[in-house]
Amino acid sequence: MWELIGDRATCEKLVREFYVGVATDEVLLPMYPEQPDLEGAIQRLTGFLEQYWGGPNTYSQERGHPRLRQRHMPFKVNPDARDRWLHHMRAALDTLELPPLYDAEIWAYLDRAAHAMVNTFEEQLQHSLVSFLALRSSSIRSGSEFEIARRDCPARLFSNHVGSRPKNFVSDPPHSIF
Repeated sequence: MWELIGDRATCEKLVREFYVGVATDEVLLPMYPEQPDLEGAIQRLTGFLEQYWGGPNTYSQERGHPRLRQRHMPFKVNPDARDRWLHHMRAALDTLELPPLYDAEIWAYLDRAAHAMVNTFEEQLQHSLVSFLALRSSSIRSGSEFEIARRDCPARLFSNHVGSRPKNFVSDPPHSIF
């Protein structure tokens, strides 16, 4: 694949375009300790990608096994960071104007790799919990404490174990809905 897409020059163009986006991204940029100088990161990613796609194994000779997940563990890579990374990489890949088959092959790898790097859902879970508690709090004040749960949760949670009738939350409140 490396020779088919244009060897190191193409890999480096992809990576340099990618880092143009990263340089202005308030979530991704802080993950680069060398910033604002991203040249080291550009050379490392270029070397990794050219090796992955069949070029010289210089990356492994200089840095050892890629160990992508291990190398990314010190950073909080959540779904938002992943999506931003993919956004900048997609924009960079589009500048290459590769034939559709090569573009799709490269994008499939980049997408899988980005999803594999996610190492926390902490902020998303906190946001969901805060939203749930705020919604629950407002429903309690309005006197319809269980209406949100009844509307948003699967019906099986609100029927008795035999499934014969839905629970009546006024006369038969559940011990726990979760």
